[in-house]
Amino acid sequence: MSDPSDSTDAARASHQDNLGIPTGLQPVIVGEALIDSFPDGRDIVGGAPLNVAWNLRGFGRDPVFVSKIGNDDRGELIFDKLKQWGMNTDGVVRSDDRETGIVKVTLTNGTPDYDLVYPVAYDFIDAPSDMAVRPPDPCLLYLGTLAWRRPESMDILRSWVQSNGTYRFIDINMRPPWVRDDVVDCIARDATFFKLNDEELSSMTGQAIAPESPEFHQQVSEAVARLRDRWNCRTFFVTCGPHGAFAVSPDSRVFVPAPKLAKMVDTVGAGDAFAAATIDGLLSGQSMEACLNQAIQFAARICQNAGATSTDEDLYRLERYRS
Repeated sequence: MSDPSDSTDAARASHQDNLGIPTGLQPVIVGEALIDSFPDGRDIVGGAPLNVAWNLRGFGRDPVFVSKIGNDDRGELIFDKLKQWGMNTDGVVRSDDRETGIVKVTLTNGTPDYDLVYPVAYDFIDAPSDMAVRPPDPCLLYLGTLAWRRPESMDILRSWVQSNGTYRFIDINMRPPWVRDDVVDCIARDATFFKLNDEELSSMTGQAIAPESPEFHQQVSEAVARLRDRWNCRTFFVTCGPHGAFAVSPDSRVFVPAPKLAKMVDTVGAGDAFAAATIDGLLSGQSMEACLNQAIQFAARICQNAGATSTDEDLYRLERYRS
C-alpha cells in the first residue's frame, strides 16, 4: 500500500470530502490529567486525553493539551513528565484549591477496573476564553467525557464545542456513574468523528453485537445508524478488542482485523492509543483503511506495554504500523 502522506492536492481534497476534515490541523486535546495508581505500587501519568496528547507528541505532532492539575506531588509528577516528553504545557493550569486527579486501577487477567476520585482539579477546567493558551482556529478538537462529570462544567463544555468544535473527535469512555446523557449529547451532536467500543455501542443503542455471529458486521452498521440518526455524527470508529475495528461513514464501511499478539501485558490505554493513531492518520490525509490499520496495529503494540504510554521513541515510529 502506498504512503497516503504522498497524496496529491486533488487526493487531499477528496480526502476532505470523504472524511470531513482538512489535513494538517493542529489537535487540541481537552480533558483530564491524572495519576493511574496500580496495585504493584506504580503511579503512572494518565487520563484518556493526556494519553492521546502524549501519543500524538510521540508521533512528532504538537498537540495543545488543556487540563488542570493540583499544586501537589501528583501534579508535579504530571507536569515534569509532560515537560520531559517535550509537550507544550501552556494549557495545563495549576490549582492551589484542588488536588490532582487519581484513579486506583485493579487488573483482572490484564483487564483494568477503575476507581475514580471526585472532585479533583480536572473537574474545574475553564472555558477557552479564560485560558492563557489560545487554541488555533480551525483545529481538531478532541473531547473525552470524564472531565465534564461535574454538573456545573456543562457550560464550560458547551463553550469549548461552540468555540473550537467545527472539527471534533470525541471518545466515549463509559465510567459509571460519571458519564451523563447531557454530556454525551453535547459532545456528540454534529461531531465529525465518534470513537467507541463495541460494548459501548451495544449499550447505547440496545443493539446486540456478537463478534462470533455471521451478522456481526451488519449489527455494527445498524447500531451506528441509530447513533447517526440521534446525533448526526459523520464517521464512527468502533473498536472490537481482539475482533478488529470498523470505520463507518454515511457511504462506506471499512473493517480491519486485529493482529495476533505475541504477548498481552494489559489493555490500559489501548483505546487511547487507537484514538491517537487514528487522529494522526486523519491529519496526514490517509484513507479510512490506512487510518484503521495504523490505529489497530499501534493499539496492539500498547497492549504489550505496561501502562497506556511509553517514553520509548522507537515505539512511536508509525511506519512500523502501516501496511
